[in-house]
Amino acid sequence: MRTTVTMRDTTLEQARRIAHERGVTISDVIEEAVQKHLCSRPQTEAKPFQLHTVSGRLVNPRIDLDRISELLEADDIDRYGER
Repeated sequence: MRTTVTMRDTTLEQARRIAHERGVTISDVIEEAVQKHLCSRPQTEAKPFQLHTVSGRLVNPRIDLDRISELLEADDIDRYGER
């Protein structure tokens, strides 16, 4: 794939020198450098998911949280009152 990259003149000159010494293209040198950098970075693990729950008057034990229709109905009753 072709792309444009902006870098310092000194970095480009170093890449040109290395490419000339090795008999490869500048693209090869830059790709190798990027690959080494990506492989050398430590893989970070995702933080474990933590579920924060509440208790007391904020929780209505009569509502089945697996049924969205009950949640919507409870919200309507809170907003508009009983039918």
